[in-house]
Amino acid sequence: PVRCFTAMLTTFLIILLIISPALALLEVQDVTPDSTEESGMTVKFKRSKEGAYTFTVTRYLKAEALSWPNSQPSDLIVENMVELEIRKGDKLFGKMRLAPQKQKENSKDKIVYVFDLARECIRDSRLSIWENVRHKDDTRPHRLGGSLFQLNFAEIDLRIQASIPQHP
Repeated sequence: PVRCFTAMLTTFLIILLIISPALALLEVQDVTPDSTEESGMTVKFKRSKEGAYTFTVTRYLKAEALSWPNSQPSDLIVENMVELEIRKGDKLFGKMRLAPQKQKENSKDKIVYVFDLARECIRDSRLSIWENVRHKDDTRPHRLGGSLFQLNFAEIDLRIQASIPQHP
């Protein structure tokens, strides 16, 4: 009986390992300058006096709350990890995790990230936001998986390039 149970448990664990990637859901979203508050995330950028660009990425939880019936942003718990890779071509200059801004600009309805990049690093850099949202009420069903937001720096680079005056 013990050997039979062990064999059944081992078989179950192997099957679970095989099908577990299919059970996890990951929604991948591309964030561009055209992304809106309604889509859940926006990105804005401006040139500083030193020539670098300051980026402000805002995650709007109201959009997420709409997918939970009868919920407000304050009813949700957001677990996330934000990673910025600073690159120029194939060369990696640094990789870091970003924390949200702790300013009055932040509220229960949004999370704001601010960072600077040198002009020549914009096109090849990467910003990824991994997020899992769950409800504070443990009696509500939990989702499997989460979301991955990727900032489209190539699109931003094209917009910056188009805004630079061309000299004859």
